[in-house]
Amino acid sequence: RLSAGRSGLADLPGLARDVWDELDFEEEARRQERFREEVIAAVPGVEVPRVCWEATRGRILTTSWAEGVRLADPPPLSRGRLVANGLVAAPA
Repeated sequence: RLSAGRSGLADLPGLARDVWDELDFEEEARRQERFREEVIAAVPGVEVPRVCWEATRGRILTTSWAEGVRLADPPPLSRGRLVANGLVAAPA
């Protein structure tokens, strides 16, 4: 038997629900589209991959390819703009 105080799994049903939500790739695709719209509106010039709905089903999420610099590796001049919009963390 799991003890919430010792295992950190106080909400096992909630954890299971979150895992299943992450495995619902069609819902994940909808979230990605919302994210894409919000990022493009907040930071002009940033490219975020599109969901390819014709190839997204069940356990397959397909997106377009975006050339460029990853958000994880922004050039120094862009970092401030991305940090200000909450897209990357400020350096510690």
